[in-house]
Amino acid sequence: MANAKSAAVSAETIENLKAAYNGERNATARYIAFAVQADKEGFLGVGSLFRAIAHSEQIHATNHARVLRKLGGDLDLNVQPLEVRTTSDNLRTALRGEQDEVDQMYPQFSEQARKDGCQDAVETFDSASDAESVHALMFAAAMESLEDYSERATYYVCMMCGWVSTGPNFVRCVLCNNPKDRFDKVE
Repeated sequence: MANAKSAAVSAETIENLKAAYNGERNATARYIAFAVQADKEGFLGVGSLFRAIAHSEQIHATNHARVLRKLGGDLDLNVQPLEVRTTSDNLRTALRGEQDEVDQMYPQFSEQARKDGCQDAVETFDSASDAESVHALMFAAAMESLEDYSERATYYVCMMCGWVSTGPNFVRCVLCNNPKDRFDKVE
């Protein structure tokens, strides 16, 4: 990511980076807890899905943190309490969260970063938003056919942008063009 420093990066962009970092770190913890619940209920494939997306969220948090540190901002983790319910409820919660990030949060954060001329912040927000769109689709699919998720599944997570693939039939990341050998396998 080039050009992080901008003469006029606003306090709002710094706060948006902090909020995005916190949101992604909390989502990581939430999805790991949701994975444990899914496994307990026998939805091993949903457990795999939650673990893969938790890994993706951690990648987003790391990317946001990198830009925030470049801009001289501090990382303040604000751990939020999480509530684990049934797998079906947890999928609904996860879908709402992902959809909110795609529809509201990241577009607003990106717009402010563009106004500030902070290309690194724009890139990290847009990259996360693109991956969150995929997460939302994956959660929606799991909700629609929960019973089909009794077997553990394998996912591939791009270490650069957090895109999640449902199978190994790809050569490069569809979002950032990262090669397949730069993906983590998650079950």
